[in-house]
Amino acid sequence: MNVINIVLAICVLSLSACMTRVYIPLHDASKDLIKKHIIEGKTTKTRVIKCFGEPDAISSKNSNQETWLYKNKDPHNIRINEEIGKIKELIVTFDSNDLVTEYYMK
Repeated sequence: MNVINIVLAICVLSLSACMTRVYIPLHDASKDLIKKHIIEGKTTKTRVIKCFGEPDAISSKNSNQETWLYKNKDPHNIRINEEIGKIKELIVTFDSNDLVTEYYMK
């Protein structure tokens, strides 16, 4: 009986971890953290929105490609952010299947 309860608890915890909403404000994100959450060819638009929220701007190069721009909204002085190497922008490009094809940070 205890084994069943343990297995059940593990299953519930595993499922709840998958459903947890992760929101990462860009001004709190490191390059390593972004690399953990965006995987080219696997990460979807839905996942990017869950992680970083709605983009600040969206552009389309053609019908098969869409690019999202996220800007650092850190209230601190931008010059200080540049000196300590904080990310100022995140640019994410998606294909027609809504999968990330590339991304880069400035």
